[in-house]
Amino acid sequence: MVKPSGTINVGQKELGPYFGSPKLSGNPQIFLNNAAPVTETLGMYDFDSNKVVPMLAESWDISADGTTWTYHIRKGVQFHKGFGEMTVADVVFSFEQIRDSEKHARASNARKIFFADDGNQTTPDDYTWVVNSGVAFSDIPILELL
Repeated sequence: MVKPSGTINVGQKELGPYFGSPKLSGNPQIFLNNAAPVTETLGMYDFDSNKVVPMLAESWDISADGTTWTYHIRKGVQFHKGFGEMTVADVVFSFEQIRDSEKHARASNARKIFFADDGNQTTPDDYTWVVNSGVAFSDIPILELL
C-alpha cells in the first residue's frame, strides 16, 4: 500500500444538499459520496487482498467468541486547521451520529450491533475503543462508515 504524503486539494462543481453529517443523510451511499473525498474511516475494503485494512484504526482485535471488538486508534492523526489530534472520543462521536440518526439507513444496524441488550462499549484510554456487542458477529459492517 502506498503511504500518503503531501496535501491534496479536492474541488467539486457542486455537492448538492449538504449530507456530510450522517444525521442528515438517509442513504449511506450519498453520505459516503459526499464525505469520502475529504474523510477517512477506521478501515476500508481492499479489493486486492479481499480484506478490510486499517486506516484511522491501527488495528483491531476480535475476542474468541466474536462478541468483543477492540479498536486501536492511530495516534498522531491531526484534524485540519489546527483542531487538534483525533482520539477515541471523536470516533465515538462519529458513531453516535450514525446510531442516533432517524434518517441514516444503517442506524438500525448500528443500534443492533453496538447497543444490543447485552452489549456495551468502553474507552479505556484515548486510543482504545472496546465494543461488546452482546452477540457474536463475523464482521461489523459499520466499520467502513466510521
